Amino acid sequence: MDSSPSEDGTYWTVAAVAGLPPSVPSGCLGQIQQGQWADDDCPLIGPLPADTDPEENSFTPPSTADILYQALATAHVSPAGLAVQPADWSYTGVPTLVHALDTEQTLTVTVLGYTVPIRLHADSFAFDFQDGNAPLVTADPGAPWPDTTNQHTYTTAAGAQTISLITTWAATVTNPFTGETLSVPGIIQTRETSSAFEVRTSHTVVTDTAEHLQGH
Repeated sequence: MDSSPSEDGTYWTVAAVAGLPPSVPSGCLGQIQQGQWADDDCPLIGPLPADTDPEENSFTPPSTADILYQALATAHVSPAGLAVQPADWSYTGVPTLVHALDTEQTLTVTVLGYTVPIRLHADSFAFDFQDGNAPLVTADPGAPWPDTTNQHTYTTAAGAQTISLITTWAATVTNPFTGETLSVPGIIQTRETSSAFEVRTSHTVVTDTAEHLQGH
């Protein structure tokens, strides 16, 4: 069984991962959060004037980088989908397995009246087992059991343990005005947290198989 993300859901920011969008003045401190630019004094691309004709030679189209940031500011980026096995409990001394379910997304948004698709590819995954150890950072999303690529072994029992996953995404967009395509690695992050599960203390029982088979 897989664990589902808790309702604290997706947290993402372009500015924290890749710096300020090109169209934002360097003095601005806002970030794109939950699909909105947080600093109203430093907006992204404004709307085109009503009398603007993109076909005119005098028209200067926005850069592809600006188009990308504007698109990400209006898109809903989903987390990769954190799966934990087993989902409801784990045991000390026994590996807990994790993997990401989805590593590709295609989103469609409207920028300045144009339909703009964004392709997202997961670059890296940081699984935080929240027991004081450093997160497991990897480019491999893993897979369901019997794959054991991404694993962690707890050493202490816990009544309500959670695991979080921060996924870093690359984005690719095509400028609808110029046809230029731009790919930017590590431009956006999503964060999700598993449902709480119990870590139980494991017990080892030593038996003599040969004696047992003889009925002793």
